[in-house]
Amino acid sequence: MASIQRVLIFLVLLYLVWRVLGIRGRKLSRELRESGIGREPRSRPVDPSQPLVRCAGCGTFFPAERIQRDRDGLGYCSDDCRQRLAASGEHAAS
Repeated sequence: MASIQRVLIFLVLLYLVWRVLGIRGRKLSRELRESGIGREPRSRPVDPSQPLVRCAGCGTFFPAERIQRDRDGLGYCSDDCRQRLAASGEHAAS
């Protein structure tokens, strides 16, 4: 009889721990969702009628409205790409 009581007490304790951890997990999950931590950054929507241009540095195609030009008039997808290519002194995509 004592072993049955021990098993029941163990099961009740296990259930209570499971409930407490579940509540804390849901609370943490909700806080993360609301804070935006772990969420992928959203890019701006692209107009499908917008023409695509090719980056002179990495060759990636991107909307023409986001082009960044250097003093030679070459177009780049980002300022980082432009600076990286300027530092290397060559043009990757032709």
